[in-house]
Amino acid sequence: MSLLGVVAGDARWSTFKLSVFLYEGNITPGTMEDQYGNERPSVQRASPLAEGDLIELYDDAALLYTATQGLPVVRALSGTGAKYVGRIIPIEKAQRQVPAAQVTTLANMLSGDYLRLATVEMIGMSGMALIEATISANGGGADEIAVGHPEDLVWDVSEKKFWFGTGTGTQLVPLTRLTGATLSDVTGPVLVGIGLQTVELIA
Repeated sequence: MSLLGVVAGDARWSTFKLSVFLYEGNITPGTMEDQYGNERPSVQRASPLAEGDLIELYDDAALLYTATQGLPVVRALSGTGAKYVGRIIPIEKAQRQVPAAQVTTLANMLSGDYLRLATVEMIGMSGMALIEATISANGGGADEIAVGHPEDLVWDVSEKKFWFGTGTGTQLVPLTRLTGATLSDVTGPVLVGIGLQTVELIA
């Protein structure tokens, strides 16, 4: 059964709308012919998203709070397992639409302002908070608070602050990442979503 044109019963997925960047794969500049036969600059996104598409939180080493301007990054659903899922409402243009050459890394897409903006509804999300967290130095390999991993956050009662740890909480879901170091503690901002729920993806 197609739900095209059916609206009864389709209400909000969450009580909170979230502004995000869309990751749509490699961004390639080009040209296109307009309705008058003139060549105009254009851009091709490898995996373009559309309004109404389902998306998931995206985690990458580049997604520090400062690098994303405080906005989470989402992508099309992929793989299997429990994912934090939402849907796109409106999409807005990127700040800089056409790069001079193909852009293939997320870090360069962020620094160059080439990612499109969107507003999404994440299932169950009721709010958002910016917290400060600390990751202790780990000489055996730097730890990280990863996007979509609420178990990475614990509250230290004596220190009165959030730390990287092995927790059991599910209500504070990191939307941006914090990366630790091997020689010294790292303290920094982490954007968290409140109340998000997962959907199990199967193949």
